[in-house]
Amino acid sequence: MQVKPELIATIHKNRREEIRITLGQNNGRPIFMAALLCDSHGDGVMHVHRHIAFRTDLLPQFAEGVALALERAQDDTRFAPARDFKRSLQTSPDGVR
Repeated sequence: MQVKPELIATIHKNRREEIRITLGQNNGRPIFMAALLCDSHGDGVMHVHRHIAFRTDLLPQFAEGVALALERAQDDTRFAPARDFKRSLQTSPDGVR
């Protein structure tokens, strides 16, 4: 039986794109998914533009890599964000980041 993917977080990239982080299953195996969705036609309908999915047992390695990238971006002016990291990671009113 397939389990409906559970939305973990939504990151608003800009006014037409968002990244959705979900956990689900594929062929009975637990998987992590991150999808870039776009409103490419301006009609309010979000379509998957790109995605990555992998087994959840790889999440610790992925998280470590993302943490290293965050540390580098914060320390190296070549990768400095246009805005504050903490502000972009605030939790929305519905509890989803």
